[in-house]
Amino acid sequence: MFAVDGHLEPGLTRVVEADLRRQLDGLRLDGAAVGTAFEVRDARLPGHRVLVRLTALPAPGVVVDDRTSFEFSAEASPPAAPGPGAPSVEVPPELAQYASVVVTVPPDDAQALARSAARIDGLLGIPKDAVIADVVSRLRGRGWLAEWSRRHYGRLIPGADDVLRSTSFVLLTGDPGTGKSVLVHHLPPVAARRLNRPVLFVQLSERLRGSGIQGRAGTDVVGVLDAIGRMAERYGLPTVVFLDEAEAVASSRGSTDGSSGAQENVAVVDALIVGLDRVFARTDIPVVFVMATNLAGRMDPAVLRRATVYRFERPSAADRHAILVRALGDAVDMAVLEQVAAALERPEPRLTAADLLNQVIVRAVREAAHHDRPIDPEHLLHLARTAVATAPVAGG
Repeated sequence: MFAVDGHLEPGLTRVVEADLRRQLDGLRLDGAAVGTAFEVRDARLPGHRVLVRLTALPAPGVVVDDRTSFEFSAEASPPAAPGPGAPSVEVPPELAQYASVVVTVPPDDAQALARSAARIDGLLGIPKDAVIADVVSRLRGRGWLAEWSRRHYGRLIPGADDVLRSTSFVLLTGDPGTGKSVLVHHLPPVAARRLNRPVLFVQLSERLRGSGIQGRAGTDVVGVLDAIGRMAERYGLPTVVFLDEAEAVASSRGSTDGSSGAQENVAVVDALIVGLDRVFARTDIPVVFVMATNLAGRMDPAVLRRATVYRFERPSAADRHAILVRALGDAVDMAVLEQVAAALERPEPRLTAADLLNQVIVRAVREAAHHDRPIDPEHLLHLARTAVATAPVAGG
């Protein structure tokens, strides 16, 4: 089972599958491979590329060959295209090659809001409400916070002034499959509704790490961040900028390796810090940078110091039970779900939310629908017992 990062037309799944087969042919995949992202490039794909993440295995130790079946879902799909209430934007050329998604999200798209709210409601055991409240408060801008301070205290208190001078940067950390990317992808419609105004959402691609041309990466990073600042100012839109797998761009500069790659890494991180500070110094339009990483231990300390950090943990036993009841409570007897929840118990590492969703719930529903019959309790229990936990990432 693979999750596609973005919308993929049905006719293009064959293109993605063919390239994945080429990349994986003959490889043996075990539980440690779950969560791995693969880049598929083809001129027929949107933006000529798509990221596909392995979310489940049919069985541990499977060897990929021409008989291996591939299934795709759009679990981490980004916000939909602009609706009637959202202006279109012209993407600066400095940004275009490094952004996989640039979209304005309207406040009055009821369908998009319902989809995103339902998906967020299904994320349990993570600090989702705190992250949403944090991002939305930053998108309200500087004036809102100053007014709050004067309304309640008669003046701008030092703590509020500290907030106004801080970097608008949120970092989500945790193992693969804990819901970091899903939350960010579904946050813009919720934010737009709470603000009652359109929100600009920009997702940066891993190409921000560099084009492979020595000395270019640092300059490119500054150019991209400057372009985002100009775009936010030009259209006057609260802006959320998302970078997944941030450790690829913001890894520690502490290496003593004198190679050109290590020197380039220093240049990239230096540029990221300078670029972030420049964006917040030059514009009164609220811009929030949200980054996600499985490897917080590899992030550069100077980057971490600028961030508000939220840790995403694997779901507890109570969370797993709640996920099961929410997904299958109307279809499966509660006594059976209690048995399934017990069967999901593991020694560390525990199953991630994505493990439970893709290896148990999605498979049970899909297979029952395929055979046009109710969900089989015994098969559901079998899936729960054999589900493979995504391996923790060292350095996370």
